[in-house]
Amino acid sequence: MRVLSRRLQGIDRLLAEHPGEQERSEDGPRDAKDHDEGDDRDQAGIALMRDSVAAGKPCQTLVRNYRKDGSVVFCEWYNSALLDESGELRSILSLVLDVTDRKLAERELYESRERFQKIVSQAATGVVQMDPEGRITLVNQRYCDMVGRSEAELLRLHPYDIKPEFPEARLRDFIAPLLQGTKAELRFETL
Repeated sequence: MRVLSRRLQGIDRLLAEHPGEQERSEDGPRDAKDHDEGDDRDQAGIALMRDSVAAGKPCQTLVRNYRKDGSVVFCEWYNSALLDESGELRSILSLVLDVTDRKLAERELYESRERFQKIVSQAATGVVQMDPEGRITLVNQRYCDMVGRSEAELLRLHPYDIKPEFPEARLRDFIAPLLQGTKAELRFETL
């Protein structure tokens, strides 16, 4: 227990200098609360680092950090505790990878999907999205109302299940221009 207690004290000392926990300068954010993400000292990734290093186990985690100018940088941290022969923490070996561009792209993609979902859900006409195999992957409520089926039911179907006079071979010929990139959209009447 004594070794664990010293190890935790060592972890706190070493992590106290962690960029995600530093006080902000007057020319940048003064406090972590100034950011949408909340208080950065309570990030789950920092707790994971403490717990893993305290247990003497390596860990990988994502932590929000700040540059001197106050701008956010997302980092993946790969940490390993370096213990001496008596099991006491001597240092932490860390590899830090800046993944800010990836995180920003993920956020942008998420926001784009949200906008797309809002547009589709509010469309005055029925909207259907299919995968390259012709399976329905997205429908709006207007389309569900038009064909008299639930979203859950439609997501298990192909258009030819709804309109049998439009067989699978004809559907594949119909969507070929989309798959080949010669058309951006197709119109298909299901009623």
